[in-house]
Amino acid sequence: MDSILESLIEIKKKQRTKITTILGDIQAQLQKQFQLQKQLQFQLQQQQQKQAQSQNDTDTISNVGNPTLRNIGNPTVNVNVSGGFGDLEAGKLVEFKSFVQNSINSTGLLPNTPLAAETTVAQVTLDDVEAGNQVLLNGLFFVDNDNNAREDLRVRIYKNAIAPANLIYDAPSIEIDAETRDDENQPIPVLHVDQIGSDATNVRYILTAQGNLFLRGPITFTASEIR
Repeated sequence: MDSILESLIEIKKKQRTKITTILGDIQAQLQKQFQLQKQLQFQLQQQQQKQAQSQNDTDTISNVGNPTLRNIGNPTVNVNVSGGFGDLEAGKLVEFKSFVQNSINSTGLLPNTPLAAETTVAQVTLDDVEAGNQVLLNGLFFVDNDNNAREDLRVRIYKNAIAPANLIYDAPSIEIDAETRDDENQPIPVLHVDQIGSDATNVRYILTAQGNLFLRGPITFTASEIR
């Protein structure tokens, strides 16, 4: 009888031990799940903060200098340009034409055209211009002075035809040093903006030069119509 009782007591002890072990395992698993949940919540918060920061970075950037940038993912750039012809709310290239000659000028002598009389250096024609647009004219060519005295160069741009009434740009006196000084292949940059007053087709821009000098290349002259 005593041995049976002892056996029952021993069985109950083992059951309590097993139950205690199981409860401990369950508590440990619950603790791990709790820690995992906290980590997930922390990671979620971090991700939300990054998304919020990214949204702020890609939303709207405004009033940085003059430009306004919106919708960087699919950008629209509005550039306000203030000048003598008013404000250009949004710059968009409508048409582009160019004249290029003697881009490779190994000897530095081409085309060596005398400029004693007013001479056409380059010309470009825009097919169709619209009122309110602007045309950016940009040119570069070179000259050489073979005389023992300094010479003056005159640079002009005409619109449609070489005539005083069509003159839109005039640099009357650009000094070129005498021979053996800073005279050989001196760069002559040209930059001008023409305001379009009315719609027109086949608008021609003519770049000329005049002086007791020689024309040298490379020669580039471009016209960009901007809305």
